[in-house]
Amino acid sequence: MGVKSRFTVVFQEAEDVGERLEISDDELTVKGGPDVVVQQRWIIDSAEQGIEGLRRVTWSNGAVERSSLSRVISAALSPGFNVYSTEASFLSQSLETPFYRSYHSTIPKVREYVPVELGKILSQLDAEKCDIDIRLMGNRTEIAQWCLLRDNENITFRKEADIDACEAGLFYLDTRDSIDVNLSGLRCKWGPDGVMNKCQKTTLFYKTAHISPTTLERPTIELETPVGLHPKILIDLSSTPKSQKCEYFLHLKLPTDLFVDRFQSSPLFLYGAQDLELPEYKLRGETWGSESLFELDAERLNEITLHSRYVEPMAGNQSKTVRFTPLLFRACDSDEKILMENPFYSRGLGYESFFTPNTIFEAFPSSVLEVTIPRPDTVHYETTKLVTLTCLLVSLVYILLKIAMKPRSGRYTAK
Repeated sequence: MGVKSRFTVVFQEAEDVGERLEISDDELTVKGGPDVVVQQRWIIDSAEQGIEGLRRVTWSNGAVERSSLSRVISAALSPGFNVYSTEASFLSQSLETPFYRSYHSTIPKVREYVPVELGKILSQLDAEKCDIDIRLMGNRTEIAQWCLLRDNENITFRKEADIDACEAGLFYLDTRDSIDVNLSGLRCKWGPDGVMNKCQKTTLFYKTAHISPTTLERPTIELETPVGLHPKILIDLSSTPKSQKCEYFLHLKLPTDLFVDRFQSSPLFLYGAQDLELPEYKLRGETWGSESLFELDAERLNEITLHSRYVEPMAGNQSKTVRFTPLLFRACDSDEKILMENPFYSRGLGYESFFTPNTIFEAFPSSVLEVTIPRPDTVHYETTKLVTLTCLLVSLVYILLKIAMKPRSGRYTAK
């Protein structure tokens, strides 16, 4: 098994490269700061036969997007834990779209979908602080992690014995004009023996399909209050200008407790649990929920109505809190032909699949929305059942008595 690793750090200013970097023997130590983004990437080529198709595993909790440098070397991943696969019959409890099968959860389950022999690398991933993107294609696996390196935090890079090739890039953002990025800084490489060569000055030019929000007015997403059994999402785009080449979209991944009525809300697409009558506990073992995409109107307040399912009854006056994180973004057409890849990110399965390769994405910060669904109380279940049955029997007897006691009309024949 061959393993290559690369560490990349991006600072805001040129002087940060010198002030926050320490070189000791064959190690690099980087000090954190108010806006420092780190990417760790591994490429693993296995001698064993790999998967047939493509599998992508991602995790994002929104921590990295708080940095203004986040979209310089990363992309806007769908919130939560997501698995996308083109493999035949691979994912259980998944839903199917024209491009992939998908699984979604609010809990990072990375190890369940990645080969066990990569356990040492997986142990270096930090789902609490970082975004994670893993791709499996044939016998090759690519693992990337993006983290913020905050004040009073340090990170040390070195070549481990089981790594075949290792390098590091320490950059500052020289210039950026929309999708054009220019990074300048140092490139450091380690030899096969683990000895670090002298770092060299370098410059990178590339284009990125994911950019940070450019508008000063940030759209708001919230639930209309009071939140009932038919929660309504309000997306305020009243301060966002219209554009001929750009449209706003909302990408929803809902658990089985909530659903979208396609005839009421008119999504661009809706996949997964769509039955309007089944309770949540009847769907729990079949699918994780539903995925939908909505096109929104700029310069107005947009509304999307959801519906709650009946949840499993429990003893006592209880309720169930359901959380989900909508992804709001603007997608713009461009004339660029080389947006598919850059040195830090490759476009893959996910919401990007539903757009053309030259689309530019501008994702807005995500926020978690909560819906509280009351549970039926099983304490009074037997009493309620007895009272209901008694009412039905009394009503039935009353109707039968009325029919039996109704006087019959006679017939008279004139003589």
